[in-house]
Amino acid sequence: MGSNPPGKLLALDVGLARIGVAVCDPLQLAARPLEVISRRSRNEDFRLLADTARREEVQAVICGLPLMMDG
Repeated sequence: MGSNPPGKLLALDVGLARIGVAVCDPLQLAARPLEVISRRSRNEDFRLLADTARREEVQAVICGLPLMMDG
């Protein structure tokens, strides 16, 4: 696994019902939760995530896989 690009990262926990969204600071030292998106359709999910990525000016997106909390 390589190093992350410099700058803010958008972190996603993608579940079947919801997507948890968080962002880290530009130094990649701490993350904060942003929102939880209720899934609708693939196109709508991607549109909302792209809007968030642009608004937060992130450099990359990291996806996780939640295994608990019925998400």
